[in-house]
Amino acid sequence: MAQLSLGRVLFTNFSNAAFDDAFNHGVELVWCMRSALLWHVNLVERVGL
Repeated sequence: MAQLSLGRVLFTNFSNAAFDDAFNHGVELVWCMRSALLWHVNLVERVGL
């Protein structure tokens, strides 16, 4: 029984870490896309297209 609960704790911790990782990468991706979009808009305004 103890082994089962230990496995559950490890699995939960691993899942949380994986979720945090994915969330952080998602935030980075959104931030990069936003920066790229702003840069593109600036370029378009500067060139006057």
